[in-house]
Amino acid sequence: MVLTTELPISSARIRYWIPHFMKISISREKAYLVLVSLCLAFTTIRLFFGAISIYIIGNETVGKLLFYVVLLLCAFFAMPYYIKNVTIKSMILFLCWIFYCYLCARSAQLDSDLYKNEIKYMFVFGGLYFFIGKSFYSNKDIVKEQLYRLPTILNIIGILNFVLLGANGEKVSTSISGADYSMELSYANLISATICTVIFVAGELGDVTFLRNVSRIKEKRMLLVINLPISYLLVLIGGSRGPLLALFFVAIFGSIYSLVRHKNIIAIACLLLSGCFGLFFAFSGAASVFLNSEMRSLSMLADNNLLATSGREHYYSAAIKGIWENKFLGVGVFKDRVCIFKHFHRYYAWTSYGSYPHNIVLEVLLQFGIPLGALLFYFFGNRLRIAWKQFKLAHAQEVFLVIIGVGLFPLLVSKSYIQTWEFYLLVGVLLECKKQVVSAT
Repeated sequence: MVLTTELPISSARIRYWIPHFMKISISREKAYLVLVSLCLAFTTIRLFFGAISIYIIGNETVGKLLFYVVLLLCAFFAMPYYIKNVTIKSMILFLCWIFYCYLCARSAQLDSDLYKNEIKYMFVFGGLYFFIGKSFYSNKDIVKEQLYRLPTILNIIGILNFVLLGANGEKVSTSISGADYSMELSYANLISATICTVIFVAGELGDVTFLRNVSRIKEKRMLLVINLPISYLLVLIGGSRGPLLALFFVAIFGSIYSLVRHKNIIAIACLLLSGCFGLFFAFSGAASVFLNSEMRSLSMLADNNLLATSGREHYYSAAIKGIWENKFLGVGVFKDRVCIFKHFHRYYAWTSYGSYPHNIVLEVLLQFGIPLGALLFYFFGNRLRIAWKQFKLAHAQEVFLVIIGVGLFPLLVSKSYIQTWEFYLLVGVLLECKKQVVSAT
């Protein structure tokens, strides 16, 4: 037998193709990382593009269109990273959901055109987030690494958003100029604050080695010491309390994990609290001067009114009445808003569009009835448990906590899951995690 080193493809051709293949792979990975960043910080970066557009040409439309183009281009080039997780079953499931929502919107007794108009956004952005979410577990390591990079750039963008939009309050509805708060700007900064909170209480900085070997921590991780209070300050300046409550849930969940894992959570908590309160009171006066507006959260705290529901109790009451009247079958997606609008609406509400229950539990029960709603919550909770175990065993608990921090917790006090794209991201993550019995280590 004669041995030979001859290859089917010449070595010259191999030397030619390998560098080109590596360049394509790297560019696709970068596109995926940018796509992950754009999805997690969707509102933050979209507002920034709009603010720059206002500053240059006096109109935010061009900037927002440019943002959507960048998002879709990244989705196209990064397709190999998430298309492998897309199955026929998941596509059928998503299309059935969109078709069901369209039927409900079409048969709505009030504002049907408004709800039908929402379907195209649900199809594009809801679908994009859903299928990208299905790729998070298989790419959990690079997603986790990206989370540690994001807070600095997001905080810079957040500061610029307040400066640019605050100076152009008459041109954009999200500005806090001339108003006491901006809900959209508060939620836009939620992602950075959530990432910082998760990393501190449940990530690598939660280890006892952090306080013993500060000099050995990499510079990019030490930046989180600065980024956390800044990100909280940006949320506080916005004035909306929903993001603060979501951050509270994230901190509690992450702290329980840290205590179970025997991390030095008490020492870190003291360090963070002192830093947060110090910066908060140091900059609150400056923020009021520069933004020409009092900090709503601080004012409500001073007036002992921080826990006021701002009229949400009327929406809750109307939703509970609707659930009781339609306890078995529910009323359907979008029709819950019509139902609440008939029971209660504010003097400035000309349509039923904003009359959602402001709580995901009430929303699901009103839409699908108590029996089916309870079954959906059981399935959802079971999937949460399975996904948490898998991410924890893979040492990627930061990824999972960030996703539920922006995709689930805000829905307990505000927003509607139907139009919250981060919720679609969470559902994609949950459906992708395999149902298997694992034991925590």
